[in-house]
Amino acid sequence: MPIIEEIQISESILDQINSINDEDYTIKAFNNDHTPFELVYAVLLKVVPMNADEAYNATMCIHTYGEAILYIGSKEHCETIGRALTSIQVSFEIY
Repeated sequence: MPIIEEIQISESILDQINSINDEDYTIKAFNNDHTPFELVYAVLLKVVPMNADEAYNATMCIHTYGEAILYIGSKEHCETIGRALTSIQVSFEIY
């Protein structure tokens, strides 16, 4: 059986492979000194796919450590979460 030294991959296949990596985005929220803990918790519970314990733990991480990763998934959902965070003046980063 011969050894294949080089595999030719078409440009369209490479684009499809690269697009797979583009489907996962992360949103991270940052602590501030003016948004109440309870409000952050309520917003996370409403807009992030997590249960009450997860929302509480995420809010506690933001409060204690200054930041927390909230969600990994579609760009659109990260942007929706970001809009909700903006409405309560919580800074975030999507990457």
